[in-house]
Amino acid sequence: ALVAGTAAAANAAAPPAAVPGTRPRVYVVWHKMSDLRIHDHEPLSRAHLAIPRLPVVHLHAFDPFWFGKTRIGGFPKTGALRAAFWIDCVAELRDSLRQRGQDLFVRHGCSAAEALQALAAEVDVARA
Repeated sequence: ALVAGTAAAANAAAPPAAVPGTRPRVYVVWHKMSDLRIHDHEPLSRAHLAIPRLPVVHLHAFDPFWFGKTRIGGFPKTGALRAAFWIDCVAELRDSLRQRGQDLFVRHGCSAAEALQALAAEVDVARA
């Protein structure tokens, strides 16, 4: 299930409900590691302004790839300070979206591709 909030979130949240037997049609905005903002995020703007008007699902994945080590030297790709900053940025993004009546679905322990595939199994993703 998709989880709303940061890595410490305890409550599971799901995409918008659909008529039994159908998947809801939605726009999806993937907030990658370097796009944890709303003020100049073109895909976010396009999804919210698109016709037809559909719910927008905001998604972020804490991909284990970024918590591994480099091939050369075996250095951590993401140290403790960077990880803390990343978690804080995701929390701020979630809060900003909630202030605007939206939410952020956060996945941990899977790649963004896996998170998007799991979401696509639950909803009918539209193009904006």
